[in-house]
Amino acid sequence: RREERKKKMGSGRQGRRWVSWMFDEIDGAFLGAFRFLWGAILAMETFEWMEVGFEQLRYISDPPFNLKYYATAGIGILGFEEMKWVVVVVWISSLCVAAGFLYRPACV
Repeated sequence: RREERKKKMGSGRQGRRWVSWMFDEIDGAFLGAFRFLWGAILAMETFEWMEVGFEQLRYISDPPFNLKYYATAGIGILGFEEMKWVVVVVWISSLCVAAGFLYRPACV
């Protein structure tokens, strides 16, 4: 019975090979390029929100209805002025991510 299970799951050698592949060293250039592009795209998108005068935030900060989950029932929606500051903070953080400056704090 145990042998049948082994045949279905594959040999242990294949599993060890797959796990060792996950821990192989790779070049960090791809990760750096991804980080830069992710930060640049996020900065561009948030800058568009600021460029049009934050008008898109009116739909987010004052929705016609608000569905609440059990765990988040006590959390309210930020107002329009607070949402402006959130967008500005996201823009600054995305510039930091793209530049690699304070990368980990900027991701939070």
